Amino acid sequence: MIYVVLAAEALFDGVSFVLALRAFNAAKGDLGYWEAMTKSKDAPSFIVLAEDTAGLVGIAVAAAGTLLATRFDLPVADGAASVVVGLVLALVGWVLVRESKGLLIGEQASSKLTQSILAMAESEEGVEGANGVVATHLAPDQIVVTLSLEFSDELRTPEIEEAVRSLEARIRGEHPEVIALFVKPQSHSGFREALRTRGRNIAFMKAEKRPD
Repeated sequence: MIYVVLAAEALFDGVSFVLALRAFNAAKGDLGYWEAMTKSKDAPSFIVLAEDTAGLVGIAVAAAGTLLATRFDLPVADGAASVVVGLVLALVGWVLVRESKGLLIGEQASSKLTQSILAMAESEEGVEGANGVVATHLAPDQIVVTLSLEFSDELRTPEIEEAVRSLEARIRGEHPEVIALFVKPQSHSGFREALRTRGRNIAFMKAEKRPD
C-alpha cells in the first residue's frame, strides 16, 4: 500500500514538475538554472520548481528507505530516510527564503537600470547633476524610482516641473517597468549631508565620483 501512495505522489509531483520546468526554461533564457533563480524577480516561477524537485527527491528517498527496511530487514533505513527527507526539505526551504526575502521586502533593481536612469537624468536640460537613485521592485515588472537631482539655479518652479515631466517620459519610454518616479531637488552638498546622517542606502551614488 505504501508503494501505491508513493507512486501517486510521484505522479502528481512529476506532472507539476514538468509544467514548472517548462515555464522556468521559457523565462530563464540562456542563463543557468541557479543564476536564473538568483536573478529572477518573479519568485513563484522558481518556488514551484524547487518545491516539486524537493518533493520528488523526498519520494525517491522514502521509497528507498521503505524498500531497504521491508526487504532486507533494516528498520534503521526507514529512520535514516526520514532524516534525509527532512534535511532536503530544510535545505530547499532555506534557499527559497534566501532568494525570495528581497522580493518580499522590496529588492533593488539592477545596476544596469539605475545607471541608465542616472545617465538620462544628467543629460536632461536644466539638471546640473544626478546625486543618486533608489530603484525598488514592487513586482517583477513594476519598479518605483526615487531620484536626487541638482537643478540649475536659474530655473523657476514651472521650468523644474517641465524638466521632471520630460525626464519621466524619457525614463518610462526606455524602461516601461518604471511605474512611478519621484524626484527630490537637492544640492550635492545637501545630498552628501543626508548620506552622512541617514546612511548609504543608495543603489548607485554619483556623489562619490564628484568633487566636493
